[in-house]
Amino acid sequence: MKSSLLEYPLKVFILEDQAPILDDCVGRMERSFRGGLLIEKYECRMDALEAIRRADRLSEPYDAAILDLKVPDHPGEDDYADMRVPKLFFELFGSTKTQLLQWTAYPEDKAIAEFIRDFGLPKQGHTYEVLSKENIDWPYIMKDFLLRASAEKHLGRVLDDPSLELLRSEEGVGCGVGQRGLMRSTINIPAFVLMLVASWEYLAEHRRHQAERTFKGTMWEIESLEGSARLRHESARRKVEEAEALAEALRAAARPASSDAVTL
Repeated sequence: MKSSLLEYPLKVFILEDQAPILDDCVGRMERSFRGGLLIEKYECRMDALEAIRRADRLSEPYDAAILDLKVPDHPGEDDYADMRVPKLFFELFGSTKTQLLQWTAYPEDKAIAEFIRDFGLPKQGHTYEVLSKENIDWPYIMKDFLLRASAEKHLGRVLDDPSLELLRSEEGVGCGVGQRGLMRSTINIPAFVLMLVASWEYLAEHRRHQAERTFKGTMWEIESLEGSARLRHESARRKVEEAEALAEALRAAARPASSDAVTL
C-alpha cells in the first residue's frame, strides 16, 4: 500500500470551455498528484454527455468530475447554465462512484439551487460541492476535493472488502486478525490502518464510522480525535512505527545515488 493519497491514480473528468482556465487547472492538479491523474477534458456539453455515456457502456466510471456551469452545447455556440451533466453522472454512476465539484463563477445560480433541491442534497453517499471561481483559494480547495475522492476510491474499497469482516467474526490472533483471516486476507493490515489514520481528514463521515466499527476490539482499534485519529493501543502504534521505518529504509535503498557523490 502506498504512503500517501497523492500517489494513487485517479480518473478525473473536467468540463470547462475557457482554454486558459482549463490549462491552469490541469497543470496545478498534475503537479500536486504524483500517482498520475488520468484527465479527460471537454469544452462543450454534448461532447461531455457522450463521454459519460461511453464510460457507462464500458463500465469505466470517473472518480471525480470538475464541472463548469455555463458552457455551450457545441463549439462556437453561446454558453448557458444547464445541469444535464451532473444529473447524468448521478443517474448512470449512482451516488458513490463519481465525486462532483461544480466549479463556476455563478455559485448562486438558480440552476444549482434547483439541482440541489431535486436530488435532496446533501445526503450520505452523494458528493456534490460548489466552488466559486472567484475564491482565491480554489487550487487548495480543489486539491482537497480530489484527495477526498481518492480516499473514497482507494480506502473505501478496502473497507468494503469482505475479508475485513473476518476481524469481526474470528477471535484475534497476532495482529488482531483471526488465524484463518491472516491466511485468506490479502490486505496488509498495518499499512492499511496507517493510511486510514494519516488520511482521516479526507474520509467521509460514514467511512470513519465504518473504520471504527471494523477495527473495534482488535489491537488496531482507531480512536477519533476532533478531525484526526490515532491508534488506541500503544502496541499497535509501535508496530506502525516499525513499518514506517522499514518503508523509509526501502525507499532510501531504491533511490539512485546522487550524482554529486564523491567516489573514493
